[in-house]
Amino acid sequence: KPFKYPIPSNNRSITLTVIYNDIMEYKVIDLLLEGMGYLKGFLIITDKTEEVSNMLMEDLDRGVTLFKGIGMYSKKEKDILLCIVNRPQFTKTKEMVYDIDQDAFVMVVDVAEVVGEGFEEITNQ
Repeated sequence: KPFKYPIPSNNRSITLTVIYNDIMEYKVIDLLLEGMGYLKGFLIITDKTEEVSNMLMEDLDRGVTLFKGIGMYSKKEKDILLCIVNRPQFTKTKEMVYDIDQDAFVMVVDVAEVVGEGFEEITNQ
């Protein structure tokens, strides 16, 4: 989307202020739409299962679930890790997985709600 304000070419500080204001507007809208309970689910297919899962559990204090799968192209067994992270952990998770295994296949999905240990408590409603 183009900026909604004209950007003068002769005044860099005004230009930067306009850009900053637009970025902040998008961030506020993002927070309002997604809420403070922003969660992402990581599905990670990796040959370095132990290293990646240990990093998630120890460095980020997140639980990890291991699924066994079969790659349909290679017909080989694959480990699939599932981990749910919050907003502050999102970028760090991507970077740390990449640092451990640059060949990992990582799928990130939006998570509407998580109930259980480390997240919302299970209640009878």
